[in-house]
Amino acid sequence: MNIETLYRRHFEVLNRTDHEIYRYVREHRKACQGMNIVDLADCCHVSRTTISRFAKKLGFQGFAEMKAILRQEGVQSQKPTADIRQVVNIYNEVIQGIYTRDCRDVFKLIDDADQLYIYSNGTAQSTIAREIKRIFLNAEILFFEIRGKTETQRLLESITPGDVVFVVSHTGESQETLDFARQLKLRRVSMVSLTAVEEENELAHLSTINLHITNLRVEKSILNTGYVSVSPFFLLVEMLFLKYIDYREALDES
Repeated sequence: MNIETLYRRHFEVLNRTDHEIYRYVREHRKACQGMNIVDLADCCHVSRTTISRFAKKLGFQGFAEMKAILRQEGVQSQKPTADIRQVVNIYNEVIQGIYTRDCRDVFKLIDDADQLYIYSNGTAQSTIAREIKRIFLNAEILFFEIRGKTETQRLLESITPGDVVFVVSHTGESQETLDFARQLKLRRVSMVSLTAVEEENELAHLSTINLHITNLRVEKSILNTGYVSVSPFFLLVEMLFLKYIDYREALDES
């Protein structure tokens, strides 16, 4: 059992401080493997009791057991990264996953929405957002693209519960994106998030519906740095659109 799975399982009982501790651990996983409880408490600006309570909320007996699991995950994560066969397998997983999923919940939100918006934060996510906007325009479905703090603030002043917002985020943990999503939830606005499945993230829990892909990181000796592939997102978007077309045709024929 890994930390991410336990975090998702016990998400509802965690408070804001717990979420901040988890975010620190996730972002500094390697460093946390060598920390004692005092070190982690200092880094998170909380007490040792708070760290111990957080570990117990996740289902551990205490901090020592949580640390042992972190170390075990560190060993497991040292396996080779994706080769081309794994890449192909992940592409197939994305296609099969969305193909077999009953997407009528997504399509009903699209058809019933007063206005459709799509939000992204970052270059890669913005490219995916523009593709969603472009491809659905073929079916005369119009998404209004929202980017940046100024546009999100204006939207929050006028958005209603009848509107629907698609949110594109690779990790689902960007603070700016989460702040926006929390405001949407407070306003009872339906959200469809697109995230990576390997990142157990708060955005997925805030969303009405979460569509996910498998996180794909490629690292090769010939590359100066590894890169995270966004191609699975584009596969998901295209499959979702094709299924939507079939859905609309079936409605017209009924």
